[in-house]
Amino acid sequence: IKIIAWQHNDYDVYISQYFKEILSDYQEGLKLADMVICLTVADLQKFRMINPNTYNIYNPLTINKTKLSELNNKKIVFVGRLRMQQKGLDYLIDIAKMIDKDWVISVAGDGEDKEQFQKLIKKNKLENKIILEGSLKSEELLELYSSGSIFISTSRWEGFGLVITEAMACGLPIVSFGNLGPREILGNGDYGILIDHHNVDKFISNLNELIKNKSKREELQQKSLERASDFKMEVILK
Repeated sequence: IKIIAWQHNDYDVYISQYFKEILSDYQEGLKLADMVICLTVADLQKFRMINPNTYNIYNPLTINKTKLSELNNKKIVFVGRLRMQQKGLDYLIDIAKMIDKDWVISVAGDGEDKEQFQKLIKKNKLENKIILEGSLKSEELLELYSSGSIFISTSRWEGFGLVITEAMACGLPIVSFGNLGPREILGNGDYGILIDHHNVDKFISNLNELIKNKSKREELQQKSLERASDFKMEVILK
């Protein structure tokens, strides 16, 4: 039996958070695996220090039919599990307060912190600003992407960020905090806007600039589509 240890998140998160209480067991498991697969080139050398037989394979896009956004709707899209700390839902509250009054943030996803998130939305009187769409599947999700004009990721950490590549395939410009997965997907900022050090003010400033400037959104749409082609199933399978 061949054992392939597929690492679904980034090395530092596993080491410092998820497996810190059983670190030696985790590392021993990686050593004993026939092969280790990680999600980013940035993590490759870290995992290779534990197991030399480590390779990087990106998550492929599994959506078949994409509908291109016309970038006209005053809607920002956020997709992800409702986990306050990891997904930066508290950042989302701060961002919603400061964007153009005519724009809304549509949030697709469910999770253990939904109730806490709803309370924060209510406390900050953002019920008309942050729209909870619930958990969406396939066609509904594609419809949401294509109805938006900007996609944002506020995660504190992200091993990859499949929803980012999905949004790019639908032609959405991306604004994201610069953690491991998004940084690699966006080519260090060549294919979207990366905000370092979880600087919320800078995030809001860049987002508002995109809101006001459709030609900038169109420019980033082309970059999104260009990059999304790298994650097509046939490319990743090779």
